[in-house]
Amino acid sequence: IKQVDSWVEQSRHEKPVIYRSWIRGQDWFSKADELLGSLGVEADNVGDPRRFGYRSMFKAIVLLERANGVSTKDLELRWGITNLEGVEERWRDNMLWLLIALTEILDVKCFYYCLKESCEASENRITNVDKLFKRLRGICYQLQEQIRFCSPLGGLLRSIKRTSKNGKAGIGIASIRKLETAGITSLSQLSCATSDQLQAFGLSKKVVASIQNYIRRRRA
Repeated sequence: IKQVDSWVEQSRHEKPVIYRSWIRGQDWFSKADELLGSLGVEADNVGDPRRFGYRSMFKAIVLLERANGVSTKDLELRWGITNLEGVEERWRDNMLWLLIALTEILDVKCFYYCLKESCEASENRITNVDKLFKRLRGICYQLQEQIRFCSPLGGLLRSIKRTSKNGKAGIGIASIRKLETAGITSLSQLSCATSDQLQAFGLSKKVVASIQNYIRRRRA
């Protein structure tokens, strides 16, 4: 619990609203039981609602750190956990499944019908809600991509894809894993590798060209 609280307080860019408003705090302050109740989760099925909320927050933090490229070894040392590699894939699969489902839910058109017919919402309000849903869908897509990679090279290769001329650089999980296996985990290491070396790692000529074009643009 203290580790989760400390991580959130030290994180300047992450603002976990559910944690701050419903989970955080001592037994008499936390509203975790109300949060679970609103989701239809029986407290008897999870034990202490507050601890359940903190455990869920802990898993989300660890998975986010992995998605941002922190190694499993560093996370195990920092959080005092073991066998992260053994459970990470299951956590990642579960989160991807939930994110895909949430993305679909955010695109359900009946929301707008209810806003108009039941809530008598104005056109301006409907437009604002539509913008918020699109923003949430964008965040969901971004998280899906981050979680799929879970690599120090994830952000780099996403940037390569985003800045390529056609937006389709052909760089994905397989390319990342090949580079990691070869010991390449940073831009500096990648920039020192020759075309022949990258191809020897198992990358195609197209992927190698995309990587080297990106490196040249960064140096320009």
